[in-house]
Amino acid sequence: MQFNKNRIVLLATNFLILAILFSNGNSTIVSQMSLAVLFTILLWKRTDPNISRWFAVSILWSGMLFAVVLPLLIQN
Repeated sequence: MQFNKNRIVLLATNFLILAILFSNGNSTIVSQMSLAVLFTILLWKRTDPNISRWFAVSILWSGMLFAVVLPLLIQN
């Protein structure tokens, strides 16, 4: 099995996602944002460079924004 740059990045990203999920889940803002960054890297590396890539990343980050802002609005 040959390792190139993309394969190493994807393996490291997958292991980091698993480590974050097993260590503290997605209970804190920092872990939610780090998971969003890692999933963005996965989407960016695994999809073709077309409009669906941008659409998937925009849905991911709008969902993260919604998940962070909505609880803050409900508390106040």
